Amino acid sequence: QACCPDAYFFSSHLNQNQPQPLAMGDDGPNMENRDPNNLNDNLQVMFDDVFGEPEGAHSPDCAWTCSYKCYECGKGCCYKLLAYLCSWPMALMWGSEFACIAFYHIWFV
Repeated sequence: QACCPDAYFFSSHLNQNQPQPLAMGDDGPNMENRDPNNLNDNLQVMFDDVFGEPEGAHSPDCAWTCSYKCYECGKGCCYKLLAYLCSWPMALMWGSEFACIAFYHIWFV
């Protein structure tokens, strides 16, 4: 900025429309709507989305209820275990990947 008096003016006006990353002290990510851009609309994981019995072939009510409880418990436990073990390394890997892509496009393209 010392060599170019207008550097501050240009740099501040170039970034006006750019989305700003979360700053320290912000509220953090949205904990209610974790897919605000609807990236995973095609993913169906609810019991009713996976299982269905036609009218002519119903299992006993206790078997259907037990299947529902086993499915929900298994899905919840497995997902939480995988999330605890893999979410932070995957986030670190994807953050690094996008940083490398940005660096490549800024400095080499």
